Amino acid sequence: MSTMSALIQQDPLVLFRQFEVVEDPRIDRHKRYELLNILVFAFVAIMSDQQSWYEIRAFCIANLDWFSQYINVSSGVPSHDTFRRVFSLLDPQQLEEVIVHWAEETRSKRHIGKRI
Repeated sequence: MSTMSALIQQDPLVLFRQFEVVEDPRIDRHKRYELLNILVFAFVAIMSDQQSWYEIRAFCIANLDWFSQYINVSSGVPSHDTFRRVFSLLDPQQLEEVIVHWAEETRSKRHIGKRI
């Protein structure tokens, strides 16, 4: 398990709160899944070495009990097509800023990568 994956498991809510600022570009009537859920599902799966939308979905289904501790999973897991479609609509720069901010914050709190 990577250092970042271990940190996500230790305190996932820190990352999940960061995703709340990402703007949802979807039309309201087409929102079956909350954007926060889609981002959380995908990011945790990617940090766990899932490399395709199919793998991300399978990982999320297999770990739904773990996810249910942190997010409302009553709508289930989106299809691989939904993951792909939503991510194609997101502003990549905004998503990058959120993830970089979280990584920098985590690194400074944990003194990861800091020279002694």
